[in-house]
Amino acid sequence: SKTIEGFEVDLLTAIAKENGLKVEFSNMPFDALLPSILTEQIDAAVSCISMTEERAQIVDFVGPYYNAGLNALIRNEYQNKIKNNLDLNGKKICVVSGTTCEEYANSCNGSDVLKFPSENESFNAIENKECDLLIADAPVIEFQYIKMHPGKYYKFENNLTFEEFGIMTSKLRPELREKIES
Repeated sequence: SKTIEGFEVDLLTAIAKENGLKVEFSNMPFDALLPSILTEQIDAAVSCISMTEERAQIVDFVGPYYNAGLNALIRNEYQNKIKNNLDLNGKKICVVSGTTCEEYANSCNGSDVLKFPSENESFNAIENKECDLLIADAPVIEFQYIKMHPGKYYKFENNLTFEEFGIMTSKLRPELREKIES
């Protein structure tokens, strides 16, 4: 459907209602979120955004609201070949551009990293066998891919990283951050 929905939409809607804020959602590529905050085209961003030190230097965060990490979604045909993070080296890896997933994939020696503007496009790429695996946020892998396609993919038992998700706002709008935090 064209309706934007999900946990983070519900979270931001509840925060807005509680604080008397108006909320309007817009769907955009992940790598457009940070520039859109910096240019004040949007007031806040929520989309499994990892609260990194690098990002916190240029934007504010409210949170964390969810503890997660990265994991790998791997086609079952590789079950005997890709067993741990070291086995990611030299593989063809799909990721969403501008994410910590991209950073992690780039650290895998000899890997070919295919970047996509959205999770749907990266999932289509693994579905079409354009890559061996994709790296994404563990909850996305678990709930959107593993549960929706039982027996087709697997993931690592332990996450590749630990990350905390936060709501991103502009450093120029501390009053908005404070309202969201309250």
